[in-house]
Amino acid sequence: MARVLSLGSGSSGNCFFVGDADGGVLIDAGISFKAIKSGLEKYDISLDSISALLVTHEHSDHIKGLATFLKKTSIPVFASYETAEYISEHIPESDGKLHSLELKVPITEGKTEFYAFSVYHDSRNAVGYRIKTPDNRYVVYSTDVGHIDDSIFENLKNADLNIIEANYDEGMLMCNVSYPFLLKRRISGDCGHLSNKDCACAVCNLYKNGCRRFVLAHLSRENNTPEVALEAVKNALNNEGLVQNKDYEICVAPREETRMLIF
Repeated sequence: MARVLSLGSGSSGNCFFVGDADGGVLIDAGISFKAIKSGLEKYDISLDSISALLVTHEHSDHIKGLATFLKKTSIPVFASYETAEYISEHIPESDGKLHSLELKVPITEGKTEFYAFSVYHDSRNAVGYRIKTPDNRYVVYSTDVGHIDDSIFENLKNADLNIIEANYDEGMLMCNVSYPFLLKRRISGDCGHLSNKDCACAVCNLYKNGCRRFVLAHLSRENNTPEVALEAVKNALNNEGLVQNKDYEICVAPREETRMLIF
């Protein structure tokens, strides 16, 4: 049976596991190697069973644990060409272990198949991932995405589980006096982060497309809460007349603890 673990989610560090009891792949290494290893072991998953590490982009909350990870393991690392170029320039330990991806071209490592697709974020070339688990289920990971258009939605639909960004509440962000205007504009821009409102819209469209399981991820510590994000999504489903069906599951990925997610 497929397993999805959140080992860290948010600006303090991101890392997810997708696979089954026998192994799988990691997405990002934005937390320490020690935290990755201990988080996997909490659910009896050996680091030796990891067949690949998939990097979404080069921002520190997604790669700050990568250098140590590369020192301690021989696990291959995959990223977009531009992200791989950055990693190669800044992390010498990546030599011989780093592979650049051709977008939308499936790759199989171990028993897990995956491909990368472009998302809109202010980085070299951020990507999301669509992953096929050993039991033929599809998990899509899309965070750090300023907006979701038709080209991105094509990769999210027909999935068994969508891990999707719900970064900020618009009201909380605009009222945050500690954030300068330019930072607020960056976060809320088309190449920044996805708001609760836009996440809720995407979830409704995905529900109509057949997806029933969702994980809200990459919540801002300062401009969101799990309760506010969940309420925004459920209210949107209710306004569409869908919440009464009670045939869906939604949860929030915890910020700094390992947790088995719905699947």
